Amino acid sequence: MSTLKVDTIATRSGSGNITASNTIVGNLTGNVTGNLTGNSTVGGTLGVTGNSTITSGNLIIATAGKGIDFSATGDGAGTDSSELFDDYEEGTFTPTFRVTGSANSFNYSQQTGRYTKIGNRIFGMCRVTTSGHTGTGGGVSITGFPYTAYNETTSYHHITFGHITGFSYTGTAYGYINSNQVYGDFYVNNNGSLTALTYPNGSGGGLDIITPFMYETA
Repeated sequence: MSTLKVDTIATRSGSGNITASNTIVGNLTGNVTGNLTGNSTVGGTLGVTGNSTITSGNLIIATAGKGIDFSATGDGAGTDSSELFDDYEEGTFTPTFRVTGSANSFNYSQQTGRYTKIGNRIFGMCRVTTSGHTGTGGGVSITGFPYTAYNETTSYHHITFGHITGFSYTGTAYGYINSNQVYGDFYVNNNGSLTALTYPNGSGGGLDIITPFMYETA
């Protein structure tokens, strides 16, 4: 088979197809109307006027730290540090009670954790259920969250309760995920008096916690 080498295609007008079985190297200047089929690699900036529709497949961000840049949009009253949407993830994890005292050897009957990561925010829910454990005492703590919490020194990564049984306390139970950690500790606010929520005696029955959460990661 012969090869036709052309330095420049000055003008290509009319209808029909230009087909290349390998690679076209250089610049394509002007307007392309119709369909671009196959694999295309753009080494510079691809400018698109109008809407782009992906009829099949995904838009793949191939480099970590890259994403969709919203810097052209208006800003709020605060001071923004980034307008790059660079991560999205859905997944599961296995939460467990963390041993902090004499309570240990938890007999789990349910360990469920689901999360969604949008940018640097982690949203999710988890449930930890036991039928019993040995020992007593120590502050209640759940570990195994999917991402390490951001090192926040001025506020907390709070956890709220959807359901909590098997514990004895007076007041309002709450929790937070510790900075630079993947576990959350639980406390009780009794009219402004803050104390740790503690593990009861294991012979007293099972424990059950359902908690939604939202926290910031690095």
